[in-house]
Amino acid sequence: MILPEEIIFQNIMPYAYCPQSPELIKDIRTYSFILNSVIEKYRECYSVHTEEVINLIIQFDALTYYEKFTNKYDESSLLPFIETMDEFEYNRRNTNKQGNRLFRIILGKLKPIDRLNMLLYMIYSLESRDYEEPNETYYDD
Repeated sequence: MILPEEIIFQNIMPYAYCPQSPELIKDIRTYSFILNSVIEKYRECYSVHTEEVINLIIQFDALTYYEKFTNKYDESSLLPFIETMDEFEYNRRNTNKQGNRLFRIILGKLKPIDRLNMLLYMIYSLESRDYEEPNETYYDD
């Protein structure tokens, strides 16, 4: 399906030639750096687990931070998103292969300084945990 030319010229092209502000560019780079740093650190610490398990751990830790350091009753609450994700994503596919979508949304809702605090919180949380190597029964069904 091809879009009509007037929609392309009036609604899409003006944004294609509009440079982004330095603040927005810095925010996007910070977001990407923190996202990749957290995922890499968790993969390193939980290397014996599957990707789905690692993503679940990341999401639980991100929710813990979000609950502790943000106002649960403000208009940017995650509850509506979690409810729709739970009903639509998990039930429709009957799987937990969500990746790190919830973590990315939480990061996007935070201010840059709060993202940095979250990164530090999550790294500190990882360093304070005990990691045991799984025994043979870990892989048995």
